[in-house]
Formats: sequence, structure tokens, C-alpha cells
Amino acid sequence: MGVSLNALLLQGPDLANNLIGVLLRFRTEKVALQGDIESMFYQVKVPLKDRNLLRFLWWPNGDMNSEPEVYRMTVHIFGATSSPSVCNFALRQTAQNYGNQFEPQVAETILNNIYVDDCLVSTESDEKAISLVDGVRSLCTKGGFNMTKWTSTSSTVVKSIPDKSRTKNTNQLDFENESSIERALGVSCKGHGINIFTYCYG
Repeated sequence: MGVSLNALLLQGPDLANNLIGVLLRFRTEKVALQGDIESMFYQVKVPLKDRNLLRFLWWPNGDMNSEPEVYRMTVHIFGATSSPSVCNFALRQTAQNYGNQFEPQVAETILNNIYVDDCLVSTESDEKAISLVDGVRSLCTKGGFNMTKWTSTSSTVVKSIPDKSRTKNTNQLDFENESSIERALGVSCKGHGINIFTYCYG
């Protein structure tokens, strides 16, 4: 009747980190790390009382002439006006609830170095990078989030990460070639050697 679902949902506060800030902090130290929260929105449940707001129709076997079945989403979805704010809140609350069980940089990484579901952070050494990856993965797990698809500018760090938690193309990375190109948040980064990416450009 001319009214969309998104027109009726509250957007909530913008809790996303500033993209430029995330990218600048990403380049401050020697060893770069990049990870991704697996299906982030789907990890956050919709309260039972709110699920009628996420009803949708489904025609079995694609038969549009049959009566549609009515379903309700139990998790947040991409495209809903409210999802980014709600899911960012859940992630930040995870860091605040459990951050004191880890080194300070772990919670700080989740609070300051994640843009939507992408984590971009750098550390001064391989040892600190390895510890940070382990801490961020463990803290996220406490909130029901799985931080995966890890990669790094350091082959030592990449080798320390379980295969299932690495990005798929780690075996194709050229750690010796400073002219190789990688991408981070849609930005191309040149130089995948032991030093941080030489420069980034849109």
C-alpha cells in the first residue's frame, strides 16, 4: 500500500567507526592485520516481540499463483534500516562486557578498528599481532561473533592462524614483493612485504 518496512523502522544511533579513522589507524604500525566477522547481522537475534516487524512472504517452488507462506526473521538482516545500529551495539557491548578479561588492546581493537564487519588494525611486532588475533577471536566468540578471514602483512602471523580462520587466498600472497596489490575495505593497498602497506588509494 505504498509503505515500506524500512520507512517504519527506527534507524537508531550511528555507532559505526569513522572509515577514514579506521584506515589511518590501520597504517600506524609495522604489522598489519585484517579480519572479518562472519555473517555479522545474522549473529544478532531479534527479540520475540519485534519479529512481526520482519515478516516476509514466501511462495513455495516459486509458484506465485499459490498462497504465500508467512515467515518472520529471527535474526537481523542486511538492508533493514535498524540492523547496522543494533548489530554494532551488540558488538560494542560484547567488548565492554568481556574486555577486562583480555589485554586492553583487544577491546580497543573491537571498539575502534572495526568498520561494519571488517577489522583493520596494526601492531609493532609479529608477537603482538599473534596475541591480538587470538584475543580478538576469543573476545568476539563470547558475544556469539566469529572473527575470521584473517590475513596479515607478516607470513609468520598468517602461519600462526588456524587454516579455517584465514582468508582463502593466503597461499597466494607474495610477502617478498613490495609492489603486490591487496585490498582493504574497497581500497587498494600496494606493498605486502613485512612493512605496512606502502600506500592506499581508492
